[in-house]
Amino acid sequence: MTLIETAKMLSTCAHAGQCRRDGSPYIAHPAAVADKLKGEPEEVIAAAWLHDVLEDTTETLDLLREGGIPESVIEAVEVLTKRKGVSYEDYLLGVKHNPIALKVKVADMIHNLSDDPTASQIVKYAKGLLFLKGSCSPPLKQPYVRKSYKATTVVDLESHASGLAILVKPTGIGNHWSCLCGKDGKPVFYPTLEERDDTLRALRSQDRRLSKNPTAL
Repeated sequence: MTLIETAKMLSTCAHAGQCRRDGSPYIAHPAAVADKLKGEPEEVIAAAWLHDVLEDTTETLDLLREGGIPESVIEAVEVLTKRKGVSYEDYLLGVKHNPIALKVKVADMIHNLSDDPTASQIVKYAKGLLFLKGSCSPPLKQPYVRKSYKATTVVDLESHASGLAILVKPTGIGNHWSCLCGKDGKPVFYPTLEERDDTLRALRSQDRRLSKNPTAL
């Protein structure tokens, strides 16, 4: 049995009987995260399958070791596990400094954004992704977001020198809109397709200028 097969088996057994908010089997979430990481080393995909087992099940570090999971994967899963008394900022800092955990957490956040997130979750994950993929400070506070902007699926994700743009399709609104976070972590919402596209064109133009002159920002 390969490492990925072992991790999948352990995760399936650990999450047996658990459900997501919508009532679907919980195992569908680690499966989706692992699927997003196809092509990555097997340690990364194994960590994706196991990323929630320490936090949400009775699985322990010792049980993972007994199951044949290597220390590199166990360390990543431990880093991905939220602990009491550890702030969200410190949690993200730990994730960012572990290469395996970083890849898994980004895929985890992207999948969570496609799973009918609340307005506050959209902001939380957007700011978290900006920190993990960029160079801004950890997200500290979540600004108020109009709850009418509730995303149902992530349709695109772009990183830019000046920030991160997450394009989503909202519920009950005809146009796509963009949640754009700058380096300060502050989100700006564009309710129309035209405003979104104008902003993205400006960002892409700025990226091209910066590729020629890194001090232009």
